[in-house]
Amino acid sequence: MKCTSDTEGIGGTGKLKSPEKPEEHFLQRGQGDRFVGEEGTLVADFMGRPARFPRGPFLVASRMRVPVVFYYSMREPGRRYRFHFVEAQATTRTALLDEYLKATENIVRTYPDQWFNFYKFWQ
Repeated sequence: MKCTSDTEGIGGTGKLKSPEKPEEHFLQRGQGDRFVGEEGTLVADFMGRPARFPRGPFLVASRMRVPVVFYYSMREPGRRYRFHFVEAQATTRTALLDEYLKATENIVRTYPDQWFNFYKFWQ
């Protein structure tokens, strides 16, 4: 499996290294709830209020037509971590964002003390 980390400016301004052959296994990562600047963002309801999310990860996944898995690593009592994986069913940018928001809202409700923002998140 190939992996890339050359994704400066996840809002859509970075370069993406794609597989040389479509049949190669390929892994692309991106954070769905962090962005730099407001350019290249999508606005959607999160926890009942409008918020901005980076367009890049959802756009890349929809254009490449690759499987998408939302991944969460949450701390449990006793210095243990529980890993949550949610396989997306959607293939369009907005539908992927909607699925991501539902999965993330579920995680935030379950682990409310483990989701932080050090900037104005909600509009």
